[in-house]
Amino acid sequence: LPSMRDGDRRQSAPPAARRASSPGPVGRAPRMLVCHLCGRQYGSTSLAIHVKACEQRYEQEHGKRAPPPPDVPAAAGVDAHNDAAFATFQNEALVPCEHCGRTFLPDRLQVHLRSCRPKGSPPPRQSSRPLG
Repeated sequence: LPSMRDGDRRQSAPPAARRASSPGPVGRAPRMLVCHLCGRQYGSTSLAIHVKACEQRYEQEHGKRAPPPPDVPAAAGVDAHNDAAFATFQNEALVPCEHCGRTFLPDRLQVHLRSCRPKGSPPPRQSSRPLG
């Protein structure tokens, strides 16, 4: 076995010490921006590219012009942008259920309506056919 001198030995620093010396934020995901049309998150450079395609899809699905992005000054920060964008998404893209009032994307509302009933009405009946 080769002898290990002090200079050859690799010291492993505790995890907290390694994090403190590494560049950039460790343990946190990069700050993402919310799209005001679909509610998904994108990187700052990708959002502008995404919004162009998302506007076209929004206009096809909703049959109306896409709402403009929220007017938030850049100095307000990522959280202010995300809050405003998510509020726009909730107000414009989501449709309330006529029975319970919960909001859904239009295609998901159809799935929800299969099981949601007005208060006081009986639940949907299951088929009584024998299996086999």
